[in-house]
Amino acid sequence: MLSMLPGKPIGRKDEPKFCPVDADHQTDWGMCIISNLSPSYNGNGYHFGSVWPLFTGWASVGEYRYHQPLPAYTNLRSNALLALDGSLGHLTEVLSGDYYQPLSTSSPHQIWSAAMVVSPILRGMLCLETDAHSHNVTLAPHLPADWRSFSLDNLRVGSTTIAARGASMVRIRACLQGMP
Repeated sequence: MLSMLPGKPIGRKDEPKFCPVDADHQTDWGMCIISNLSPSYNGNGYHFGSVWPLFTGWASVGEYRYHQPLPAYTNLRSNALLALDGSLGHLTEVLSGDYYQPLSTSSPHQIWSAAMVVSPILRGMLCLETDAHSHNVTLAPHLPADWRSFSLDNLRVGSTTIAARGASMVRIRACLQGMP
């Protein structure tokens, strides 16, 4: 598990350091907000040890951006599997840090939890960055080893629609379907 923390730069002077976080923040269903070794930890506490899909998704994006695809995919997958629990397609707001169950105070369908499946795929796994002003699109995927291909369709960047297909990090084809 990795977490982005301010610290000694690893590249540019303004770039934050990516520091490892021990397993005491990780559960099989996502990231705990605080370490289970902390005296303040309470796995059923809303802010004191629970697992939020929001934070799990942020961790996944950060892990992908710092080229740690295995823990990134693990966190992404943890969030995606939540859509199969309870009402299909609904992702809970917060889970216990001790047991795989939503807290009693959790909203059964939280939009930011659902967004933390989509965002880690686009901004993390595919490393998609768009800049409509300069008409630039960057795509630098970290595909799981067992994925044969991917496609990204109907991506709007300004007035341009883009489709991309790829079989690996090396072979990516972008198609412009409009004028910038």
